[in-house]
Amino acid sequence: MTTPQATTEALEKLFTNWANASFEKSIECFNEHGFYQHVMAKLDAGADLSQDLPELKNVKNNIAKATVKKLAKQAVEGVDAAWALPSSVAKLFRTTIRSSNNDQSLLPCFDVEYKAETAKGVVKIAVKTWRRNVTVTVDGQTAALDLLHGQVVIAGMRQ
Repeated sequence: MTTPQATTEALEKLFTNWANASFEKSIECFNEHGFYQHVMAKLDAGADLSQDLPELKNVKNNIAKATVKKLAKQAVEGVDAAWALPSSVAKLFRTTIRSSNNDQSLLPCFDVEYKAETAKGVVKIAVKTWRRNVTVTVDGQTAALDLLHGQVVIAGMRQ
C-alpha cells in the first residue's frame, strides 16, 4: 500500500506533466489566433497578401476571409480543448476551465479544476497558471486519493 504522501505526489506529478503539455498547446493555439486576427486585419484593409501567403493568389477575398474566420475560431476552441485529459482518464473527472487576461502578462491565465467523485469522497485537482508558471494542487481525503490513483493507473493501462 502506498502512503498518502506518495499517492498525492504521484497524482500531482502526473497532473503537472499534463498541465505543462496543456499549457504549451493552449499558448500555441492562442498564438495561432493572434496570427489569424492579424491576417484578417490585413484582408479587411485590402492588403495584398499573395506574396506572404501564395495560397491566396487564386482565392477571392470573401472566401479568404471566411477561411481565416474559421481557422481563428478553431484556434480559440483549441485553447480550452488543450486542457482536456486523455480520453481514458477524462471520464473519471468533471473539468472546469476558466481563463482570463491580465494586464501584467501577455499570456492568458488559466484556472482549471479537475473534480473526481469516488466512492470514498471527492478529489479536487487544481491547476493555475501565471505567465509561464504552472502550479498543481491535489486535495482530498486519503482514501479517496488512493482510490482515484488506482482508477487513473488502471485507466492508463487501458489506453
